[in-house]
Amino acid sequence: MGYEPPLEKVNHFIRRFLILPCESDYDIFTLWIGHTYFTHKIKTTPRLAIISPEYGCGKSRCLEVLESLSFKGEKLDHHTRSYLMRTVDSIRTESGRPPTLLIDEIDSVFRAKNEEGEATRAFANTGYRATGFYGITEGDRKKTPTKFRTFAPMALAGKGEVLPESVITRAVVIRLQKRMENESVEDFLTDLVAYEAEELREELLNWSDYCADEISSLDPELPVRDRDREVWLPLFKVAHLAGGEWIKRAEIALANIQEDKLDNTLPKERQLLGDVWKVFQAQEKDKIKSSLLIFALIEIPEAEWDTYIFGKPINERALAKKLRTYGIKPAQMRFENGVGAKGYHRSEIESAVRRYLDPSLPETTETELTPSLEFVSHVSPVSPSRYASSEVDVLLDELDKINKEMFGA
Repeated sequence: MGYEPPLEKVNHFIRRFLILPCESDYDIFTLWIGHTYFTHKIKTTPRLAIISPEYGCGKSRCLEVLESLSFKGEKLDHHTRSYLMRTVDSIRTESGRPPTLLIDEIDSVFRAKNEEGEATRAFANTGYRATGFYGITEGDRKKTPTKFRTFAPMALAGKGEVLPESVITRAVVIRLQKRMENESVEDFLTDLVAYEAEELREELLNWSDYCADEISSLDPELPVRDRDREVWLPLFKVAHLAGGEWIKRAEIALANIQEDKLDNTLPKERQLLGDVWKVFQAQEKDKIKSSLLIFALIEIPEAEWDTYIFGKPINERALAKKLRTYGIKPAQMRFENGVGAKGYHRSEIESAVRRYLDPSLPETTETELTPSLEFVSHVSPVSPSRYASSEVDVLLDELDKINKEMFGA
């Protein structure tokens, strides 16, 4: 006897109680809930990061709905390292699958810098793969090394951009918005929905037991690779298992999240690398002085390089420190009229962009520097002629003052 995929029922249940910013977010929640029942047959489990700009956007309600439908969902308001380790290990031993961990107020957890925060970070990172474990010493005088399995689905809800990059890269991120007055949902009353939720959990469990061997053999094509593929593969497996429109819905959800990811989750170093590349494309030069690069960066709208150092503009030292992350260093160069100054080569920037931001970027030579309109649209070309020499001297003097104030040099 076969089992009908219960994903549509789960999706309808979610819509009754949650207002999510994007239509495909409901499908992400549905697929993520579904994958918690297949953790005995998959190798990775993506973290579900639920981020709100302020309180009152529904992140706690999201966790309540997830708790009611996920496999052995457990919403944690406070926990210790020992509790996480033993709970995951014991339920996995008992049920054959790990529980689903749902952690609220993650912003407070990570800011606290205590055992709870470190334990959560460790579980979010190591529990992402089936091989993950947490090693401790226990017993008499703590001489006995013990490994606890940490592989478990985890949803993290919090306010603001507080999740470390190590967690973000293992997560599907949903960015909540405050509900508008004309948007309404049903009240989520646990006692009233308990029976319906239990029935859905039973359907999900029966479906996962029936299809367990099939999902193990699935290897669907994804338009992403490496870590992104690891993150999305379990959700795509569930979608392919359900069949029908779910495959296309998973593809749309991935496309929407990847677009949002480019807009919101770039670390500052990557943002800087991208903005430096914008300047090089606007300039059509194979090398640019550090000082002129600074001038161009602080003019990029909404990039905030004009207030980067405690309200003051980014300077050459800070620029060099950030770009050094990608193996890019300023060098002494000779520019127009034989002027010598520190600057950056286009080839080094281009190589880093291709490696970290845009693998499809075509290679160019110094004789075919054609700017891309996509990048140029927000950057005004900067050249020595744009500033009178006295203006340049004044600006450089100001940067020197900032250097001395910030770094004592």
